[in-house]
Amino acid sequence: MNVRLVAITQQPETASIAIDMLAAYLAGQPDLAGRVEVTTRDYCAQSDEQIAQETLATAPDVVGLSCYVWNVDRCLEIARRIKEGRAECRVVLGGPELCGVEADVLAQSPQVDVVVHGEGEVTFSELVRRWLDGGSPLGDGCVSPIAGVSARDDARGVCTTAPRTTATDVATLPSPYLTGTFFQKHPRGARIRAIVEQHRGCPFRCAFCYWGRGARQTRWFDEARVVAELDALDAAEIPELFFADASFTMRRDRARRILAHLATKRFHDVVIHVEPDSLDDEMLAAIARVPALTVCVGLQAVKRETLEHVHRGSDLAGLRDGIEALVRTGRRIVLQAIFALPTDSPDDFRATLRFGIGRSPAPEMQLFHLQVLPGSELWHRREDLGIGLSARAPHYLHEAPTLTAADVQRMKLDAWLTTTLHNHDALRYTNRALAARTSPSGAVAPPHDDASLLFALADRIWREGDLHDLPDGSPRANGLPVGRLFERARECVKELCANDAPLRDAALDALAVDEVVGALRVRTRNGRSSSPRAWVLAEGADTADAIPWDRVPRLDGPHVTAAGHSRPLQDILAGRIGRTGPPRTTIAWMTPDGPRVLELPEAPAAARSLGRGSERLPTSIEELVQGPDVVLWREVAG
Repeated sequence: MNVRLVAITQQPETASIAIDMLAAYLAGQPDLAGRVEVTTRDYCAQSDEQIAQETLATAPDVVGLSCYVWNVDRCLEIARRIKEGRAECRVVLGGPELCGVEADVLAQSPQVDVVVHGEGEVTFSELVRRWLDGGSPLGDGCVSPIAGVSARDDARGVCTTAPRTTATDVATLPSPYLTGTFFQKHPRGARIRAIVEQHRGCPFRCAFCYWGRGARQTRWFDEARVVAELDALDAAEIPELFFADASFTMRRDRARRILAHLATKRFHDVVIHVEPDSLDDEMLAAIARVPALTVCVGLQAVKRETLEHVHRGSDLAGLRDGIEALVRTGRRIVLQAIFALPTDSPDDFRATLRFGIGRSPAPEMQLFHLQVLPGSELWHRREDLGIGLSARAPHYLHEAPTLTAADVQRMKLDAWLTTTLHNHDALRYTNRALAARTSPSGAVAPPHDDASLLFALADRIWREGDLHDLPDGSPRANGLPVGRLFERARECVKELCANDAPLRDAALDALAVDEVVGALRVRTRNGRSSSPRAWVLAEGADTADAIPWDRVPRLDGPHVTAAGHSRPLQDILAGRIGRTGPPRTTIAWMTPDGPRVLELPEAPAAARSLGRGSERLPTSIEELVQGPDVVLWREVAG
């Protein structure tokens, strides 16, 4: 039997662990050896037609599709195309997006044969075994039905069998990293993010999530297995990891040991989620020793009523202390929040944003438009709560008793600006100038934090009629051109400093630097490229930002100003890019006498292996660029 497992991931650099776990489990069944051939494939941006045709080219007897909120409609369309091309192929769906609506989806989707309830490894293997033996998932007079499925019966239509009475023993699940399943499709050095599971089940009961609706008991994979997986992924030079844990620090001693092991590895980015109440001094020290760590903290909201409504804790003082302690570790900290929760308002969301970014230094914000997920408590209560949502996945909330459609649009705008400007530190120098409070005139300016200018910019954009109809989805994908954002920011600075001309001028000078450096960050920070990189810093900065070198000459006319001298950035490097190729290292900066360019035969050794932009500049570079406004330099990758 030929089994094809297909996943459509949300991001091209993320691998699907779901289908790899299914494949590893099937491969580990002795009675299926030699009888079943399993292949897997991750997709992302490919068309439905391409995915269907490539799947059909494997001549599958069974196709399994892993369904999530971002891909369920695509999975159903791909299933339809597969059935059209190969009617005898059995199509099986599973995944969290189908939680609680399995029978409904099957009834509405004639192209689907079976929907699996809950965790799929054991159930899917039983389906394959039953079909190999010529039987039906629903059983017959002599064979019992397979537990935990919805399937079709010629006489009875859609039928759902009894649920599984026990949760899967995770010790029986082979690792796709240790069995080699993962590496069959991702070769050594693949630019991919691997997902690591330490446990299954969730002790929390968040109303917006379906995770906690499953097994409340937390079942842990053996620590030695997880360590071995990290070793295998490191040896294969897989650059990024994502720990799919409800809380990485739930078992503190274990978490500290895993962090200590990660500190010996070469991963470029490791993402974990933590609960602030688990952050004692030992844990913080362990976090600080992992250089490529991203630590995510779930805030969700600050309004007590909202937090209680969705069953989240409301110890904001403890959360604030935990965030500040995490920021002091020097790791990348990401504060997660949800907007358009049923009892929230635009002002409530701004209070959440100010809690996150109204501090220095501030964490990044990861902002999610509420999706009313099938299987979650909010899904089951959606009619009682009077909430309006999109009929098809991903079921974004559009209105509620406390929220109009316009309110939700305002929240989207605030979320987009926060993601675009704050997360890229694009107004760094402007905010520093405004936050100084004492202007060059000697007067004390009104209190200012990073949220003040961002909210003023959002209000101006809203008044001018732009972005009143932002589409649903990630705020990173929508919005105004970057140049127009800075034009409006300039007007906002003038309004904020209307009564203090010296402070206004100082802030506008700072904005001129942000317009170059910040715009570069916004345009390029999210890109993952193996191409050579340029590094950008501004006077007084202690950090650098990596950008693909080939983006520099294509910028749309930014200017660098120094001592009254203004000149397009492209002119600084005119003739040095694209004609004969860039030199191995170029440093360009502005001086009172104009631009200077210095070429070095090779990049300083101290500059090698810099990461995503939070590292201090090498001493050798600092010595070369005393007093510049903007510096660009390049290191050849590798």
